[in-house]
Amino acid sequence: MESKHEIHDKDTEKGYFIQYKNCVILGVVCLITILIVGLLAGLLPKGESIDCSDLPKTTVLPDNEPWKNPRLPNSLRPVHYELEIKTDLTNFTFNGKVKITIVCDKSTDVILINSKLLNIDHSSVKLSGLGGQTMDVLDVAMYPEEQYMLVLLEGKLKLNEEYYFSVEFTGPLTDDLNGFYRSSYTTSTGDKRWLAVTFFSPTNARRAFPCFDDPGLKATFAITVIHRSEYTALSNMPVLSSELTENGWKTTRFKTSLPISTYLVGYCVCDFIYKEAITENNIRMRVWSRPDIIYSVDYALDIGVRILEYFQTYLDIDFPLPKIDMLAIPDFSAGAMENWGIITYRETGLLVDENVTSAGTKQGVCAVIAHELGHQWFGNLVTHAWWDYILLKEGFASFMEYIGSEYVEPTWRMDQQFLPRELHSVFDSDSLSSSRPVLARVQTFEEISQQFDIIAYNKVWTCCLHFGVKCPFYGASIFRMCRDFLGDDLFVRGLRIYLQRYKYSNANNDQLWDCFNEVVKEDNLDMDVKTIMHTWTLQMGLPTVNFTRRYGGPEAGFTATQHHFLINPDANFTTKYDDLGYVWWIPLTIRSQQNINTPSVRLWMENGDVIQDLPDVNDDDWILVNIDQTGYYRVNYDQTNWNLISNQLVNNHEIIPIKSRAALLSDALKLAQAGELNQVTALDLTRYLNKELEYVPWSVASNSLGYIAKMLKISPAYGRLQEYMRRQITPLYEHVGWDNTGDHLTRLTRSIAVSGACHYENTDCINTAIRMFQNWMRTPGENRIASDLRDIVYCTAVKNGDQTEWYFVLEQYQSSQIASEQYNLRYALSCSKDPWALSTFLHFTMGSDVIRSQDWVTVITEVARNPTGAPLAWNFFRDNWDYFRKTYGDSLFQFSRLIEGVTNHFNTEFKLNEVLSFMSDHPDQGTGRTAFTQSVEKIEANIRWMSTNYNEVNDWLQQQSGPVPG
Repeated sequence: MESKHEIHDKDTEKGYFIQYKNCVILGVVCLITILIVGLLAGLLPKGESIDCSDLPKTTVLPDNEPWKNPRLPNSLRPVHYELEIKTDLTNFTFNGKVKITIVCDKSTDVILINSKLLNIDHSSVKLSGLGGQTMDVLDVAMYPEEQYMLVLLEGKLKLNEEYYFSVEFTGPLTDDLNGFYRSSYTTSTGDKRWLAVTFFSPTNARRAFPCFDDPGLKATFAITVIHRSEYTALSNMPVLSSELTENGWKTTRFKTSLPISTYLVGYCVCDFIYKEAITENNIRMRVWSRPDIIYSVDYALDIGVRILEYFQTYLDIDFPLPKIDMLAIPDFSAGAMENWGIITYRETGLLVDENVTSAGTKQGVCAVIAHELGHQWFGNLVTHAWWDYILLKEGFASFMEYIGSEYVEPTWRMDQQFLPRELHSVFDSDSLSSSRPVLARVQTFEEISQQFDIIAYNKVWTCCLHFGVKCPFYGASIFRMCRDFLGDDLFVRGLRIYLQRYKYSNANNDQLWDCFNEVVKEDNLDMDVKTIMHTWTLQMGLPTVNFTRRYGGPEAGFTATQHHFLINPDANFTTKYDDLGYVWWIPLTIRSQQNINTPSVRLWMENGDVIQDLPDVNDDDWILVNIDQTGYYRVNYDQTNWNLISNQLVNNHEIIPIKSRAALLSDALKLAQAGELNQVTALDLTRYLNKELEYVPWSVASNSLGYIAKMLKISPAYGRLQEYMRRQITPLYEHVGWDNTGDHLTRLTRSIAVSGACHYENTDCINTAIRMFQNWMRTPGENRIASDLRDIVYCTAVKNGDQTEWYFVLEQYQSSQIASEQYNLRYALSCSKDPWALSTFLHFTMGSDVIRSQDWVTVITEVARNPTGAPLAWNFFRDNWDYFRKTYGDSLFQFSRLIEGVTNHFNTEFKLNEVLSFMSDHPDQGTGRTAFTQSVEKIEANIRWMSTNYNEVNDWLQQQSGPVPG
């Protein structure tokens, strides 16, 4: 046994034992260490010590983890950006540097700034004071999931002091249509040309440069763009200077902007050309496009100038910038983007070729231009304080959209078109238990993008997702109602106060209502606009007003009650949002048969019921409530009044005004869908349609009856519905004919008549369409089909044809240079009855060059509308979920449209379970989370409709059987 030496700890008196061999080794190691230290000491220069300043310092991150909050802390405020961007359209990259002047509003040692998908040069991060002294940076930490860069400082910044923060960065020019991205087009000679352009709304400026990406943090911008000399650079402001530098590069500097939010910053590098005009007060307007289609900018330039001039008069505030550019971008995710002074559009939202563009598309161009120019005041001059208050941006842009459209195109009757194009679509969404209030608190990053849904786009405003053709009259639905009960004068006076008070700044909803209350008080009106509008903005949904008459001559009167309207009353109604008891301040407007052309009786409906005498109304006279459907509510009458209205429509429908006819059809069919009215009463209202010649009622009928058609599509009852609808629409079809004549509304009516006749298999319609298409196939260079009817003719021919027609359309699509014509052709490709063709079409959305990326979602949803394509689109969506989640999961509109499009026709328990199972297997749904929830609710409503209404509808259709025209 080896000997051991015992060592004692004097303090603890505990014993430790070390082997003798280990003790010797330990001694040798100590000796060597002493020798090394001595040698180093001898080699170091005398009088010098080791500099430890470059060694890592201990950093302590904030305990409150501010990067977890989607809102920036209120400690720092940017006041000016100096931004330089170098754009490389050969390697598809950009690099840049930004210097931000910031003010310290609350002492802090942390700079938190937004950054997403950027490569940050950490060594370039600098902070200096006003006098030039630098502040030590301890650490730079990136939080990619939260989209933040955190800079930790050695000391705290001083309250109210200005500082300069600078950083350099690089990033890719991707093709995902967000941030600073690339787009391309092919010239008429076959050359592919590239451009780079921004789309920063709502939170994509951080993808282009580190910034305080919050709408409430406005600052001025001095932007410099470095680019190849063969390109042109454009930005928010006019060019300050431009000079050639080394190796064919060019530096373009722009004048300093007015204070703007980051989402409104815009720049583009392209080889576009332009046409220009000068407004009366010397504002330069230019409309830019790729050279081959510059002839199609004339309409946009003409109405753009006139609308801009009119808005300045209407709002009594001049447009504050010296120029405004409008660009037609080949690849663009939205309809348009209102960057201050440099508005970007889809080509279909800006360009008009009078030989090819349909009346509907031209109307859309007018509407979207007016909308974006309206944003130059509402959103740009006065900006919402946070994304909760999107009402202030989108609601008023919609109001101006229709003010502008009505001014430049007074014969289009846009006030009538508001109902089918905007109001009824938002009614459908807002009648779901999974809807949301206009003012919904934004608490996550995803919820910012989810603010841009149909509630924002129709209840508040609308954006053109397709052509830009969706456009509400006098603004959002609730602003339209507000304007009606205030009157034009008070409404506009309130707007002017609001703009003057908050220009170059930010506002919230209550500050707007306060401005309206000021003018109400000036006119001594007994009304509190804030109290009224809170009931429409702080709680979701809409009411039904049950209007029950009391008959009996001198004792005649009515009782009106209200309740929350739900399209599926059996839905599990749970919501995270607060409410006000689902009671609204409702402006009731009432007219009877005898005073249909006189001013309405106006009453306010508050918390309780309204009971009123009507001694001057005969028992056999009908009564209408919510005249022109200006109020944001549906109306249900007692059975007798419904019968009186129905008989009036059959006997002489023109006695009832056009907008009221449209409102009656929509209310009745939707109330029946929800189970609040029997199907027979609702369907009886449609019997008069074989005499209806007006566009708006037919548009409403087509949409509302289209739901029934979708439910019956694969049932035995569909043939009877087809027969009934063919009988109803054939007189209109024969009235308008195929000749491309008449005014704007006549052309729109012809589109709906021919589309309906062909859809419901009118033989003459189908044969005429096929004959026109075959004539075109024989001479492809001479397309004589009227522009308004091309989508219908192409679709009908492909639907009734084979691969010859399908491949001909595909060839024409690939060779077309006109975006609106490409839409018609793309739509036709989805009309085939052949699964192989539809599957081929679907696979074009997987990164193919055949279909532009901006149109991939549209392709899938169009295929899903086709009964043959519906199961193909759903399976395709599921099979490629990872691809779609990555591509669209953070998008503003596309993901929600995709989810809704592939599921909205489901009406069986089997399909519901498939959707629920898929959601369970894929919990990370990005910006599509709300769309999935609403899809489930809609499917449940469809199932309920089939179980409760199918037999009643089928029986009614059987009773309508008779000779079928066509």
